[in-house]
Amino acid sequence: ADSVSVTDAVATLQLLLQESLDRLRAYEWTETTVVRLKGDEKARRLSRCYYRIDGKIERSVVSLARPQKKKEELSDYIERAITLIRYYVPPDLAEIQRIHNLGRVSVQTIEPGKRISLEFHEYRYKGDKLNVEVDLANSRLAGLHVSSILGEKQDPVTLEVRFNTHTDGFTYPADALLEGKAQKLTIAVTNSEHRKRS
Repeated sequence: ADSVSVTDAVATLQLLLQESLDRLRAYEWTETTVVRLKGDEKARRLSRCYYRIDGKIERSVVSLARPQKKKEELSDYIERAITLIRYYVPPDLAEIQRIHNLGRVSVQTIEPGKRISLEFHEYRYKGDKLNVEVDLANSRLAGLHVSSILGEKQDPVTLEVRFNTHTDGFTYPADALLEGKAQKLTIAVTNSEHRKRS
């Protein structure tokens, strides 16, 4: 009885995501986005973030640093890559339900009764995969892995996300790293300095 049904796994994931969202609504935090091309830092953006009433994240840029010589042809690609991260992090509750209803979710047991991984096929694009790891023992989100595509040439990209537990007990996406090998692009997003909204 160690295997978890897809329906139960999806319900658990939705519950954890909803809980994280509900708790995060009371906070604001700093999002740091660092863009690197071929290993060189191209841009660093600090934003103050919080959840709006409609459940979307409001971001106001606090500081933006980028070298003077900027390759315009890749700036659109980079913005699309940042948007791509936001499609998957955090996963959308309605989208999870939709994929589940379509029968495109599978569950793997990593550690019986303790850790499971949910795989969502074609979550956002044809051929993409979203894997979410759930720590059942501690009722928390553990990690997220995405294989997706970007740009006109449909370059393959990967996204790795690590979740942390705040001292106040809620789970949040702490670090995200997107890698696009075709353009030698990496984008690192860190969420930190969570503080109660006044």
